Amino acid sequence: MEKLDREWVELLQEAKDLGLSLEDVKKFLESCE
Repeated sequence: MEKLDREWVELLQEAKDLGLSLEDVKKFLESCE
């Protein structure tokens, strides 16, 4: 579970670097399901 958390942190960091908001990330994940 800890590994997953670390991957999430990295994913969110990358999203922030790209200028994406948390809402954008949520929408993206929902569209992937």
